[in-house]
Amino acid sequence: MNFPVVGDADAYAAFGQSCANFIADVGVEGSSCYNPIRPVGILIYHAIPYLLSNETVEQNYIVVLLNLLSLMVLLVSLVVTFRNLVASVDVSKHGFERLVESLIVGLVLILCVAYIPVRLSDLQSFAIFTSSLAILTQKNSRQKVLPMLVAGLMAGGAVLLKQNYIISIFFLVVFWVGFEFKEHLEAKFKYVFLYLLGVSLCLVQVAMVFHHSGALWFYEPKVMAGYDPVNAQPYVELVAYTDPIASAYVSRLQTELSELQFIAVKFYEGITKFYLSVYLGKAPLEITPEVLEISEAKLVFMQFVLIFTALLTVATAFLKDKWITILSFMTASSIFLSVAILHTENRYFLMTKIYCLLIMAVLLTRTVKNMRTSRGLLRE
Repeated sequence: MNFPVVGDADAYAAFGQSCANFIADVGVEGSSCYNPIRPVGILIYHAIPYLLSNETVEQNYIVVLLNLLSLMVLLVSLVVTFRNLVASVDVSKHGFERLVESLIVGLVLILCVAYIPVRLSDLQSFAIFTSSLAILTQKNSRQKVLPMLVAGLMAGGAVLLKQNYIISIFFLVVFWVGFEFKEHLEAKFKYVFLYLLGVSLCLVQVAMVFHHSGALWFYEPKVMAGYDPVNAQPYVELVAYTDPIASAYVSRLQTELSELQFIAVKFYEGITKFYLSVYLGKAPLEITPEVLEISEAKLVFMQFVLIFTALLTVATAFLKDKWITILSFMTASSIFLSVAILHTENRYFLMTKIYCLLIMAVLLTRTVKNMRTSRGLLRE
């Protein structure tokens, strides 16, 4: 198997080998399961193939197997979440819901196929975070001790695979408490506390960073500061490619924009593009040129897309099922914050695209169900 080892994928291979050497205690100098930027969980995850085999081809197949297992967990979790939100445990009696589920699975497979043969952290962290969400969207589970603790542990585990999920967890808890405040008050915040108790698993990463650097955070800020220039104007989207050599570039603006315009451009570039692979063959200059020439009309349209997305998110606050609202607000807030402080990469939008797809599928299905109910009442 010819793995596209470039950029982060190449780095994760090295991190995994180093962590495996440390765990196996083979005496390799400098081996460690600590990195100033990457969380400990993903280093251990990528150490597994090296712990199970010394053969390169076998190691690559183990990576594929682990990634496929992550994809299966993600698909099952999305289907469970869908059923929870449409309030239908058994879809075998409803052909339309079964059709929508099939569409969700098909589209998610297309969006996730790029992550199967590559060493990264996006698919694994997304899968375990969605598993946590599948528990939270089940009403009965939200009123039980063990499910809430397990959901929190899964969310905390997602942070140990990719720190970005601490942002999603923060927004999830804020909107969960905000939109279901009465229920939390009646329960004396017992269940949200249990969830956060499980989430505290991610503090393992904070403890490791503090031990190695003295910084009380999920990564070493001084090291991460080296990436700050690429997160500011004029830089927009990072694209990695392998032909003719393994390289990358960051698209940049031709002229300086206001902060709102800059955020709108990054959001639009991330949400509207799709690459079938994480690392491309040749640079896609026809759709992502190194210098972006954006007309005034298109710039206005990009801002409209950003604002319209925000308004649609706010509109979900009027829905009766508040967990659709919570999911919408969490997703929108997470990606808006991301585009405000980071450059754009297509994989940063994986969660946003799939959760938006899930929300639209739920709303469509609930609308069809309501129409069926109304017709049934009219016939009676």
